Amino acid sequence: MGAFDVPRQFEGERFSVVITSKGYDLISPDGETLATGSFGAEVNFVVGGQNGQILIAGAVAKPGAQFYLKRFSRLAVVEALQSSLGIGEQGRQSGVILYQPDRYRTRKNCLNPERNRHAVRPPERGAQRR
Repeated sequence: MGAFDVPRQFEGERFSVVITSKGYDLISPDGETLATGSFGAEVNFVVGGQNGQILIAGAVAKPGAQFYLKRFSRLAVVEALQSSLGIGEQGRQSGVILYQPDRYRTRKNCLNPERNRHAVRPPERGAQRR
């Protein structure tokens, strides 16, 4: 996938690419064929009365194979990544980044030693190795 740009109101919507014998067809979320393209060539299309663009460098698939595409805004991707990794700021406008793995996100999990038994902790001072 070289490029896939859609109008803002279509971000997060599922488009389809169907491989053909000469390239591919781009299908809208409503099932309408928006464009027919060749691999390696930039193709412009119109959806919802606004312009979009797609560039597919190549595909290893038989004609008829279907692939799904979604375009997300940069902000949505960053927020999803932060949420999945448990990254946030400690306090308001502190400039301190806090990382919390999934198993530590809830207070219940933090205080439950049975759930945290696999956590890596630094050895206590003077403790013997097992």
